[in-house]
Amino acid sequence: MKRLGFIAALLICSAIPAHADTDVCNNMLKQQRGDDALHVDSAFCDAQLGAPQNGTATSA
Repeated sequence: MKRLGFIAALLICSAIPAHADTDVCNNMLKQQRGDDALHVDSAFCDAQLGAPQNGTATSA
């Protein structure tokens, strides 16, 4: 019984996702785009909002 409880607790704790401060870029048009388009888009975003600083929360 103790082993079953330990396994259940281990599975529950491992199911909690990790929250990291990351920036995610999703292609909403679902078209093939290269790295150059990603760099242009990120430069435009950085010009408007400022580049994200390491260790600080990303702005909305």
